[in-house]
Amino acid sequence: MNLSYKRWGVELGGTERDREIWQRKMPPLTDVYVEEIKNEQGNFHILRSKEFAHALDSKEVHKRAKKILKTLNAIFALVEDADQVTISAVVEFDQDGILRKSAFVELKGISVRSRVGVPKLTVYDNDGNILPPEPKLSRAQLCMIAVSKAPDLESALWYLNDNPGWGELYKACEVLEQIASHIVSNK
Repeated sequence: MNLSYKRWGVELGGTERDREIWQRKMPPLTDVYVEEIKNEQGNFHILRSKEFAHALDSKEVHKRAKKILKTLNAIFALVEDADQVTISAVVEFDQDGILRKSAFVELKGISVRSRVGVPKLTVYDNDGNILPPEPKLSRAQLCMIAVSKAPDLESALWYLNDNPGWGELYKACEVLEQIASHIVSNK
């Protein structure tokens, strides 16, 4: 395993509900995933990405993470009705798994939203044992794969992110029309 890949992570901030959705929907099946780390310092939801592998310092990880979060926040808003998560800290792990955090201060607006709970399906076998779900890519992970294959799709998602107005919707439609016309012209 590439040690530099496991050296860096980003602690996610936001509501517990949204961080748990990210963890459930972003298992380690792709190059970008979320893991929960529990230790004497507390419980943390950590975003991991191969994009962090060659980062030299926490500033570089932070810069790369902001781009990933911008795309994932747009995806999760669309497919999971989730609010935005933020970068709480850049986390560096040493060989013994010890966390070292670097915090970055950014000013953001405040938003308020209320929700009701989301039902969770549990499947049991004939003996009453809980059957774990079969590992599969979530809709969010499939969207990230699509974005990696069609970078213009990322632009459309960015326009749709964070309560878009008419201007952003128009720009997103323009980008999607360009993608569609490119696909049609290549057939």
